[in-house]
Amino acid sequence: MSKILCQLLKPQDAQQLAEFEAQARQTEPGVLFGEIDVGQYKRKTLERMSDSRYTNSRVLAAFQGGKIIARLDFSLIASLMDGECQAYVDWLYVLKPYRRCGVAKELFAFLERWLSENGVNSYFLVTAHNEEAQGFYCSLEGVQKDSDWILRKDIK
Repeated sequence: MSKILCQLLKPQDAQQLAEFEAQARQTEPGVLFGEIDVGQYKRKTLERMSDSRYTNSRVLAAFQGGKIIARLDFSLIASLMDGECQAYVDWLYVLKPYRRCGVAKELFAFLERWLSENGVNSYFLVTAHNEEAQGFYCSLEGVQKDSDWILRKDIK
């Protein structure tokens, strides 16, 4: 496997991100539902990148040979009460052919370095409920797995 490059995405990467999403949906239709229109996905991604509601949201991607092979999305959450800043990882996806090759670990290593450099002391995530994902999360060094249950309420 050739070198993996991890980096935070910028607006100019929206086309590649859209192509990655289309490929992911073709590769694993039972997990990622529905096909996407690459042009529309790119447009919506660019809209979100310039929308103030997403100021603290980031997409971290792993590239190999100039193509995105994995993504990790996270948001920064700062507390006015105690001054702490944490990150919430809300999405991790590695294309099937690149799983179990260290790609996700590279993404998390990059994430942890970036968070540390930016004064963020911790991150949390809700783990997927499948064996493959659980095996990966349990392999990460120094993680604490408190619970499988997270309260969520959709506001209409």
